[in-house]
Amino acid sequence: MMDHFADAFEKGGFKVKKKSQKVEPKKEPKDRPNLGWLFYRDYFEGIDFNNLQKCEEKIKSKIKNILEQLPRLQTKKSLGNVSFELTTTYPGLLLGSGYLHELPDVKGQAILGFDFDYTTGLPVIRGSSIKGVLRSAFEHHNYIKSLLDKELDIEKLKNEIFENGDIFFDAYIIDFKDTLLSDDYITPHKDEVKDPIPLRFIKVSPNVTFRFEFRLNDTSLTKEEKKDLFKNIILDLGLGAKTNVGYGKFNILNKYN
Repeated sequence: MMDHFADAFEKGGFKVKKKSQKVEPKKEPKDRPNLGWLFYRDYFEGIDFNNLQKCEEKIKSKIKNILEQLPRLQTKKSLGNVSFELTTTYPGLLLGSGYLHELPDVKGQAILGFDFDYTTGLPVIRGSSIKGVLRSAFEHHNYIKSLLDKELDIEKLKNEIFENGDIFFDAYIIDFKDTLLSDDYITPHKDEVKDPIPLRFIKVSPNVTFRFEFRLNDTSLTKEEKKDLFKNIILDLGLGAKTNVGYGKFNILNKYN
């Protein structure tokens, strides 16, 4: 009606300044939720154990939300003097599975714990875990010798790497293909031939690329030779839990077709 009134005044020779529409500023998208917070805080909130069916539905919805998150990956300043990148293979990578995360009698829950970086909320491979796997490889002298191009005292080399100032940083994600996290199941049996109990857990998906960083010293091996040695050990042995059944394996490809 106001527009008709303004038109009538304009036809009579009067000019009416129409009220301009307010243009709302374009809202920037909110930051995506912290995955660690979703998994360890939000996951347990609002759970009513007096209604088991609703409890199970809520948990499944929360897991679905976690798996659908596609977090932004931030560029990090390099901490080490050598680095390499490795990409997870099928079936994926298990981190922090020993942490508590179980709810009593809730079907479809994510029963295993997970290790997230506290600040970024992203899955992280702890430097202490990397160091532990590498150190364990040095218990097998012939294996280490098979990876080297020169004859060395393996026990001496072990001390040079693990006792004299070489630093092992956490490995962090720099790229992923379709999903960052996905779910999987293990099926323990109460009976040897019947009654499988599928237990759901969260894993790092295949085709997720981690950057491994170290601050290394030149000793019996140069820092570049140590880097190659570490990379080959990780490719052979894997990282995380359940490496004996294929989890925690990597390849050196980080570009996806």
